[in-house]
Amino acid sequence: MTPDKEHTTDEQPTKAQRRKKRAARRRQRMVASIAILPSLLTLSNGLLGFAAIAVATRQETAFTTALSNQAIAVWLLVGAMLCDMLDGRVARMTHVTSDFGGQLDSMCDIISFGVAPAMVMLRTAVLALHEILGDGSHRMFERAIWCCAATYVACAVVRLARFNVENEPDESAHQDFKGLPSPGAAAGLLSLILLFEHFRNKSEGGWMANSLLQAEWFAGQWLLTAVCIGLPIVAAVLGLLMVSQLPYAHLVNKYMRGKKPVGYLVKMVLFVLVIVVIPLVALTIATQIFVFSAPVKAILAKIRGEEDDKKPDAPAVIQDDPLS
Repeated sequence: MTPDKEHTTDEQPTKAQRRKKRAARRRQRMVASIAILPSLLTLSNGLLGFAAIAVATRQETAFTTALSNQAIAVWLLVGAMLCDMLDGRVARMTHVTSDFGGQLDSMCDIISFGVAPAMVMLRTAVLALHEILGDGSHRMFERAIWCCAATYVACAVVRLARFNVENEPDESAHQDFKGLPSPGAAAGLLSLILLFEHFRNKSEGGWMANSLLQAEWFAGQWLLTAVCIGLPIVAAVLGLLMVSQLPYAHLVNKYMRGKKPVGYLVKMVLFVLVIVVIPLVALTIATQIFVFSAPVKAILAKIRGEEDDKKPDAPAVIQDDPLS
């Protein structure tokens, strides 16, 4: 054997050495410890989403009972939103942020703000469909509703995966989001479902629901039809907004942190008072404004840009040379 071949053979690692290297790399990747309180809040987010799915999929024969289950599921998801809002804040306050916490948060968000809202929407729209058509054939409509729900789930998964790749740990980088955040999309969808259940409940709906339901123009099945058609379309649109490039503001970081003018405080107090008077209606309007503000701004900016392009350039002013 030549010296060159002996030198090459000696440098090649054996199978045992390769196994040791792989085991060492696995040990390096292992999570040595986790932050307990932020992780508990994150897991509570995911478990509340799972509970919402379990409640929403209960088999009930009565339409009113089944619709009440959807409302309970929505409130469970509101609790998941609160946990999602607190876990990152607690981790940063206690200086225990980690990649593990970020990945765990996204996994739980897929359940609470991806699958669960789509399931609640699917059940609500199908319940309204059965209430309208009775026991008739409506397989085609159910498949269309399912496709809209699947679009929402797929877009939510893509949105969270993109966020994990593009996320930066610096708090100053979280002033805006690229695309609609998944909690915002869930809030936009769930607020409509909760408002629908609020108006359908005549006995506990409050003065606004009672006055609307007793009006002549409110009679009939048009509300059920609007829910059956409108909710799936809104879900699909929200899914597309999640994977869009439109900028959305981080509400807490941009509007609640730092010093603001005195007039800003007055506006916040008025907004809180409106929520106290008509809570569901006010919150629904607020969420819809947040959800659709970015596309409306983009459309208006495009229209203004096209109008500016159509304007003729101002003719150049030629001045006489005073020395000539």
